[in-house]
This record gives sequence, structure tokens and C-alpha cells, in this order.
Amino acid sequence: VLLISSKYEEIWPLAINDMINMSDSTYSRDQILAMEKAILSRLGCVLLISSKYEEIWPLAINDMINMSDSTYSRDQILAMEKAILSRLGWYLMVPTPYMFTVWYVNASLPTEIEMENMVLFFIELGLMDYLVTIRNNPSMLAASAVYAARCTLNKTPAWIETLKHYTGYTEDQLGDCAKSLVSFYASASDNKFNVVYKKYVNPDRGAVACFPPATSLSVVNRHK
Repeated sequence: VLLISSKYEEIWPLAINDMINMSDSTYSRDQILAMEKAILSRLGCVLLISSKYEEIWPLAINDMINMSDSTYSRDQILAMEKAILSRLGWYLMVPTPYMFTVWYVNASLPTEIEMENMVLFFIELGLMDYLVTIRNNPSMLAASAVYAARCTLNKTPAWIETLKHYTGYTEDQLGDCAKSLVSFYASASDNKFNVVYKKYVNPDRGAVACFPPATSLSVVNRHK
């Protein structure tokens, strides 16, 4: 990998002999070249897969053959592509809280940028905490962020029927996660959340981190 990156980044890339010396002659010239070829072949297949996923006009197999200087045949490239996808279980992405955020914010206050920034602030605070991330699925974290944001901005009622319908969560179900988010918010400027705090104290983000934290969550108080 160091050899490949040096060829890409440096004016004077490393030579094969440099790699032999760096490995204390553990690998021969042929072994190093074979490893380089293997890595590049897999990177090429990753490029093919990502272009199919991201681009309007993805790379064709012939493009990959040309890029590899005809080192690999069509069947070999397809076999490597299938092997990579099989190892990934054919899952190329997983849901994140952000995938639910736009939908939930629109169901709450669709035209209020302050609400959107506040929700994003709560989500990023939650993602900074390992336990919150593993205990709550992405839709729960997004819904709890909306609930906590509405409480912080003193929106009443805190949880409306529209949000219940679109999120699938009741106010009771959001209590524990929302309580954690509000506690992170209250101390964000003093601990591991400081980076997120600095981001959202910026006027470009509505300075939502400067708002006083919610003093009460109806669900939390009811569960005490």
C-alpha cells in the first residue's frame, strides 16, 4: 500500500528495492509486485462497484479491462466483483439517523431552519456516545432528537399526532433516549461533545448550541 500511495502522491516514488530494504528482505521483488497487483485489482473492482452505485453513467467492464492494461479478462473482473459483494453480504449501505431526519423534521416544522439545526445537533451528540448508538436504532435516535428539539424550543405539544404517525413512535417510547440527548446537550461545552458544541454554536448553524437546554421532558418526569 505504501508503494502504491507513493506512486500516486510523490514526485519521486519508492522503488522496489526500497520496499525490499524496508521489509528487511522479507519479500522478494516478485512477491512485492504480486501484492501490488492483487491490491490494485481489488481496488479496481471496488471502483467498478462504487461507480455502479453512485454514478449516472457507471464504468463498463471494458473500461476496467483497459484500466488494468488487459491484465484481467471480463470473467475475472466479474468474478472479483462478485467475491467482494458476497463478502459484504450484498449490503452496500446501512440506514443512519440522517435518512430519517428530513422526513421527521418536515412532519414537525417543515419551514423552520432553527428546528432542523437543533435536531441535527441532538443527533450528532447522540452519535458521539457509544451506548446511545448501539441501544437505539437510527429511526429511534432521529425521532428522539426531534422530540428533544421540540422540548428545547418549547413547542407544544411536544409530540404531535403527525409525528407519531410518521415515526411510528409514541412519546413514551422516546423517553430514555431523549433524556440522554438532553443530558449531553446540557454539558456539551465541557466534555467529549465539545467538538459538536463548537460546530453548532456557530451563527451559520443558528447558534442552537447556545439555547438553554430543556428543563423538563414530560416523559422523563413521568418516569422518575
